[in-house]
Amino acid sequence: MIRRAIGIDPDADGFIVVMDENYIVKEEYKMPRIKGTTRKIIDWTLFKELLRDILSNAEDDGISMSEIKTYLEEPLAFPGQNVVAVAKQWENFGTIQGFVVSKNIKYERARAKVWQTMMLAGTPASENTKVRALMICQREWPGVQFLTARDKQEKSKCDAYLMAKYILITSNVSERGWRAYDEQAPI
Repeated sequence: MIRRAIGIDPDADGFIVVMDENYIVKEEYKMPRIKGTTRKIIDWTLFKELLRDILSNAEDDGISMSEIKTYLEEPLAFPGQNVVAVAKQWENFGTIQGFVVSKNIKYERARAKVWQTMMLAGTPASENTKVRALMICQREWPGVQFLTARDKQEKSKCDAYLMAKYILITSNVSERGWRAYDEQAPI
């Protein structure tokens, strides 16, 4: 059974969420960035330390490595998108995947559509995925701030929360059965 899920939005504006098997958030972090530059560059030294701390905290809670899993969202390229930007997204994804593998953390990698299909079910299909994700997150975690002071949505934060919950649902459904999943509806 997966008792700790790590949802990682791998963008430089990304977010990291650690959730327990009851969908309670244990830790959350903005993706660490190098300070003092106008470019958005992930601080890999800080990321490595964050990952180490996340695993140490799980161990302190009596959770073994076999009970931890993460979800890595593969970047998408859109027509007309800057090639350098897409390459940077894949570089970030690959570096994060390398850290996860080096720590022997189980992981699943897939495109956003995979987790969105399940997690955004029951929301108006006429809305874009950002709005739908925000609707779900505000309902599921009412005490969490998903909007900035200027009412700008923190998309990466919503995505990381939903990816973590997705991992817990899909990883534990075979052990607990579909009934456990159905009892939680709506997601």
